[in-house]
Amino acid sequence: MRILAGLELPDADTVTREPSNLTAGYLPQERLFQRGETVHSLLGRRTGVAAAERELELAAVDLAAGDAGDDGYSAALDRFLALGGSDFVSRAAVACAELGLPVGLGRPVEGLSGGEAARLALAGILLSRFDVLLLDEPRHTQRPRSGFPRRRSGATSSHCFCRSVAPRHEGAARWPTAVAPMR
Repeated sequence: MRILAGLELPDADTVTREPSNLTAGYLPQERLFQRGETVHSLLGRRTGVAAAERELELAAVDLAAGDAGDDGYSAALDRFLALGGSDFVSRAAVACAELGLPVGLGRPVEGLSGGEAARLALAGILLSRFDVLLLDEPRHTQRPRSGFPRRRSGATSSHCFCRSVAPRHEGAARWPTAVAPMR
């Protein structure tokens, strides 16, 4: 799944996306927090907005220096906007509030309880605007009771989910709206 998301290179052959600008996100089963990471920076990383913002900033510097044409900046801006970068902070605050996550976006992730961390993972799913979202063995900690109905409504309206192993949760069978074969 990490290869499909573009996080690792395959040992052999290639991964081709159709269309070529298709965005794919990956939510691992384990909670991987980086030391010193805040709620805001984790959500930005998980949704791809942080990387897209860095790409946009680099493209702007290249454009200003005359090192690149408009195409690089335009592509970076399109990706940033497609991933929801323009209103990310306000959407993040709303998603956290809707899930009952009583923390500010500047709070360090390391201090969150297990339940708060599960809600934060769920917020990352709800905030993402990937064309394909790859969930690695979704489990009960990624489905807190307070967010389960919200996740189902978000899943049926905006995401294609893929998973490597079917979870034991009955409701998970209803989330995908379409299944795409992976070759």
